[in-house]
Amino acid sequence: MTLLQNVLCAITMTGTTLAPATRPAVAASQAGAVLTEHVASVPMSTTGTVSIERTWGDVRIEGWDQASVSVRVSARSKAAVPAADAVAAKSALDGFAASITQASPSAVTITALSPDKRELKRFGGKRGIALTYTISMPRNANLILRHRTGSVEVVGLSSDLNVASDVGDVRISTPLGPAVAVTASAAIGDVSVSHGTGVYRQRALVGQRYSDEPVGAHRRIVARVKIGSVEIK
Repeated sequence: MTLLQNVLCAITMTGTTLAPATRPAVAASQAGAVLTEHVASVPMSTTGTVSIERTWGDVRIEGWDQASVSVRVSARSKAAVPAADAVAAKSALDGFAASITQASPSAVTITALSPDKRELKRFGGKRGIALTYTISMPRNANLILRHRTGSVEVVGLSSDLNVASDVGDVRISTPLGPAVAVTASAAIGDVSVSHGTGVYRQRALVGQRYSDEPVGAHRRIVARVKIGSVEIK
């Protein structure tokens, strides 16, 4: 692994760089496409908060029963890349990674990293890249996600969820009940909450909002999208 790849996958705790649990980035030929992948993980208490910032592309966040957070970032060119350009294309895609920092064993921040825009011109910009984040975290830890563009899927978490996306659909699969407060909104798009007892309200002519604030709620789910749909089930 190059020095640059090590830096991109670095795990930092209170300003100290630790040796990352990472697999070397790989490049593969898929009908002429170029693929790179970064994997990193960090120990974390089974409760606390995971904050995720500046992601775009497709994001899947899943809860598990391990005391750690794992991040996998995969970037692939959508179009075939000439063999002569494969090395330069791989180098550009290697810029997609994630920085993991810890303020404490119960507070983890994941920040998406991207290469310079000039490096993406060979792919026709971001639209020429399929970017995927797969994040596993303790199911009882809280989640804060600030996503830019692309789909979001959250499954298997039993804690507080605060998900915001600029453009794209948000899907959350989580246990709902009388002790769960839910607020979901789409400025332009639809909102659907299964088994909810809250109230739907139309926002202007193109948006929708759902709110359920049960007395004595001890868990809160907030999902907001500017353009796209929200589904909670």
